[in-house]
Amino acid sequence: MKEELRIVIESKHFIEKIVECSILFPKREYVFKNKIIETSFQFLEDVYLYNYKKEEIENLFKDLAMLNYYVEYAYKKRILSHKLNKEFSNQLIILLKLTYGLKRKYVS
Repeated sequence: MKEELRIVIESKHFIEKIVECSILFPKREYVFKNKIIETSFQFLEDVYLYNYKKEEIENLFKDLAMLNYYVEYAYKKRILSHKLNKEFSNQLIILLKLTYGLKRKYVS
């Protein structure tokens, strides 16, 4: 139960930071901005869904992979600074470790 709670807290923190930094995105990248926010919320929704259906773990990994790509893309396009890129990457690593912990705990 502790891991589920921590992954929810960490994903909420990640979403809050993404939404806060979304003002940095240029207007021409509005589709990208909407997609990264949508995927972040989808990850949180998948975490809540995972508590009911344990076989949905692959959706968590898919969402994390896409979020990782979006952060890399934003950094390459110079939308995110090096500091923000590092912060988001560290948060994604924490989320990935927690997701692997869930997988190891329930899908043995």
